Amino acid sequence: MNKNNNSVSIAWLKILLSVAILILCFFRNRVIPQDNKALVISGTAVTVLLIILCLRLIASAIGTLVGAEKNAAPKKLPDTPIKLWDQDELFAYLKQEDIIDLILDKGNGETLKVGTRSDYRRERYGKAEYFDKCYYIEEEEYTDLSDFIAQFARVHGDGNVRILYVGIEDMPVEIK
Repeated sequence: MNKNNNSVSIAWLKILLSVAILILCFFRNRVIPQDNKALVISGTAVTVLLIILCLRLIASAIGTLVGAEKNAAPKKLPDTPIKLWDQDELFAYLKQEDIIDLILDKGNGETLKVGTRSDYRRERYGKAEYFDKCYYIEEEEYTDLSDFIAQFARVHGDGNVRILYVGIEDMPVEIK
C-alpha cells in the first residue's frame, strides 16, 4: 500500500469513527440518567466537545480525500509518449509555466511526476497574480530551479524526456 492509499484509508476510518461517535452523542439521553443534573451537564459539555472534534475530523478527512483525488495520476496513460524533449526543453517549459503537471516515462513501466506549483491571488477583474512558485518531483518541492535540475538529473538520468501526460489541476492540456 503506498502513502496515498494509506492516507485515503485513514481518512475513511476517521469519517466512519466520527459518524459512530456522532450517533452515540445523539442518543446520549438514553444512557445518561436525566434525574442527575451534574451528570447531564457534564454529559452535555462532553457531547458538545465530541461533536466539534468529530466535525473537524470529518472536514480534514474530506480534505485528504479531495487532495488524494486531485493528486491522482490520470487513469490511463498512453503507451507512446505524446512529446519527446531533451532536458533543456523540459526545464525551459517548466520555467515559463506557473502551474503544470507532467508525467514522464522513465522506462520499464515506471513513471515520474514533475511540474510546478504556485499560489495565486485573484484581482478584481479576473486577473490572477501568481507567487511562491516551486518546482516538484513526485512529492518533493524545490523553490530554486537549479536544485530541481540537480535532483532531476539524479532521478532521471536519461537526457531524453518522454512525456506521457500534461495537465493543469487534473485537466489535460496540449503542448506545442
